Amino acid sequence: MCHPEETIFQMRTYKYLFLLLAALIPALSLPAQTIRLARTDADTARDHFVTATYMFGVDVVLDNVSRVNGVAFELRHNMAGSVRFSGWEPRDFPSRNTIVIDQLDTAGGIEVLNVGILNGNNSNQPGSDNPVAIHLDFVVAPDALHNSNLVFTFVNAQAVIGGDSSRIVTLSAASPNYNVHGFVNVWPGDTDNNGVVDTRDVSHIGLYVGLGSAESLIRGFKRQQPSALWMEQPALAWDSTAITYADADGNGTVTARDMLVVLANFGKTRPEAAPILTGGGADPYPMSVALGQQEKIFSQDLERIPIRIRSARNTIGVSGRISFSSEDIVVHAIEPGELFAQQPVFLWYGDCSGGSTEFALGTTNRSEIAADGIAAYLLVERRSGADPATVAISELTGIGSDSHLFPLELLSSVAESYTAEEVRILENSASLQITSFVSEELTLSFASLLGEEILPPARVTPGSTIEFPFSEFPAGAYFLSVRGAGRHLLHPFRIAR
Repeated sequence: MCHPEETIFQMRTYKYLFLLLAALIPALSLPAQTIRLARTDADTARDHFVTATYMFGVDVVLDNVSRVNGVAFELRHNMAGSVRFSGWEPRDFPSRNTIVIDQLDTAGGIEVLNVGILNGNNSNQPGSDNPVAIHLDFVVAPDALHNSNLVFTFVNAQAVIGGDSSRIVTLSAASPNYNVHGFVNVWPGDTDNNGVVDTRDVSHIGLYVGLGSAESLIRGFKRQQPSALWMEQPALAWDSTAITYADADGNGTVTARDMLVVLANFGKTRPEAAPILTGGGADPYPMSVALGQQEKIFSQDLERIPIRIRSARNTIGVSGRISFSSEDIVVHAIEPGELFAQQPVFLWYGDCSGGSTEFALGTTNRSEIAADGIAAYLLVERRSGADPATVAISELTGIGSDSHLFPLELLSSVAESYTAEEVRILENSASLQITSFVSEELTLSFASLLGEEILPPARVTPGSTIEFPFSEFPAGAYFLSVRGAGRHLLHPFRIAR
């Protein structure tokens, strides 16, 4: 039997619990009031790491906090020996009411920033909602240990709330951490950092070719004293650490020239190779290219443009850049030239559809050849109605068996050419007519595809015209070379009988 007193007590108990839950539910549904760091020096692809020798900045941001008149906190980090506070700037609060005290605990390796900020309001005046409290700058020392973790911790973080219900609230915070990109040791040619130079290193260059340049999303760094010599060389880790090793020549960009370093150091090994380090994350922006394109194309409509080089030094390979107008011509392929005819050859070139490409070729047995002759041919097709193909070859580089890189002289084209308004070339079925509209004297010469001189050099003065009858040439394909003051135009043409 239930007594009336017990029933009344139970009802009162249930009512109390109901009211308590009703009061707690809104509080439980409120988002947490937090304080956090927001990187200001890097986009989302780079905001998870910091780089040695560089400064980085953070904003201190409050979330889900309204009517804020002031903020106070300690910000600590664990790398006082390598990362130091370098300055601050005001954000949503005036600088005159801001206190920043830097304390350093060298024994414990901890740096502490003590920050107190007020906006100057009276306590009954509401302040800012979700303010950015302050901006802080830090610098990472050159000796910061690569792949270490920089951890920040907020201690005693509080916000002063103004208005009718002025009070102090405690702010919760995560402990943001950043991976440190420091200096790593690179062995030129070991592009996958596995301790041996082999065909897998070619694949890594192909994967990352083009990265590190000003146009790419990956930031690269030049080595301080780069060389291709087989020795340990310090390099500042790139945005993606793995790509650092692919820059075999250390010039800050992954290019075809890095292939030459692989050829020069092929088969070399080093002891106790470290695994590839990815800098705290998978490599972003992988780049796929085709390797080993060596297809043969036989068509009477294709022109074979030679890349003729010269150097006093012997070389085991050649690399360079080809530029052309994709509206006028199509580059179908690149083939090894006579210089490499008696050697086992490695050949790589990139996509030729965009108006430029890089190439690299060399002997796979590291045998040196005399760098004087035709290194390669471009197989080119003119588009309908286009003028004869004119291309520019630049950045030509050779490498010796001693792993020293050196520039090569180009004999069949140069980067800077004459325009059609400066040198007019008219070709008909009977002759070739050249008119000069430049101020300097031009030297004209004719050569076969093998680089053999057909006629003695001729000269054309400013404003004059010279004509060459085709009757003086046997049937075949030729090049007209027009040289002036530091510039060179190469004009291919064909004579049919």
